[in-house]
Amino acid sequence: MLNLLHKVFEPGKQRITVYGGNYDFYAEQKRIESEALNQEKAELPKISMNTLRNNAEKSTNRIRDN
Repeated sequence: MLNLLHKVFEPGKQRITVYGGNYDFYAEQKRIESEALNQEKAELPKISMNTLRNNAEKSTNRIRDN
């Protein structure tokens, strides 16, 4: 029955998001958004570790140069 709709409205904390499609389209978009968010969260520690490694390398190079 929900697949008969042409738009899906999702209320949020500060806004309403409109998805232009039936419920299957909405569910697929939510899945994609969730996977993207999970991937971003998983990559954050890698970025932090790279920053720490780069800072350590810079410090080591400064010590060697002096």
